[in-house]
Amino acid sequence: MIQAKKALAEIHALRQNGVALTKLERFRTRFINLVIDTAFKVFL
Repeated sequence: MIQAKKALAEIHALRQNGVALTKLERFRTRFINLVIDTAFKVFL
């Protein structure tokens, strides 16, 4: 029973890390797109 709780806690932690990484990746992609769009507006 304790083993199952540990496994469940580990799965939860891994899922939380995955969600955080996904959010960070989305932010990074949007930021890069914003920089590129702004550069095009300035230079073209």
